[in-house]
Amino acid sequence: MLESWSDEQNYIHGLKTIIDYDLEIMDAQASKEAITVNCICTEFTGGTLQIDTEDIKVFDESKNEISLDELTQLADRYWENQSN
Repeated sequence: MLESWSDEQNYIHGLKTIIDYDLEIMDAQASKEAITVNCICTEFTGGTLQIDTEDIKVFDESKNEISLDELTQLADRYWENQSN
């Protein structure tokens, strides 16, 4: 479920619909039951994406699995390059 940040609070359901918004991840928090992702979007201000899960795997564009450590390193390098 994606909860928009607009003045009129909207809830967007359906994986295909959410994917079509081409969300950009700002940050995320994880708990034992879910991942909450704050996103921005060109079609509206942005929103909070709630993903209920017991386990999650992340893949790159070539469908290679990325570990949490690798993802953290990628993010750190990205932000270091942005600040230079």
